[in-house]
Amino acid sequence: MMKIEKNIPMPTPLNKKKDKYAWVDGVENGDSVLFTNQTEAVAAVSAILARNKSNSRRHLPNIRCARRTLSTVEHRVWFFK
Repeated sequence: MMKIEKNIPMPTPLNKKKDKYAWVDGVENGDSVLFTNQTEAVAAVSAILARNKSNSRRHLPNIRCARRTLSTVEHRVWFFK
């Protein structure tokens, strides 16, 4: 048997997981970030591109990025407008 209940508040926040890429919100034109492996660098670029979509709730207008592998086998991501 089912019982329908009304006016039960939804717990907040539903997602308590912290955003791994919250630091992206603070980047400015000319900033760069150094990563030790390619996976982290690619994931960061993907997060930035996802936030750059106009339908994203964390839309960062006109921020772009470029990723390069350095001779030290580290990976750097530059942010620019």
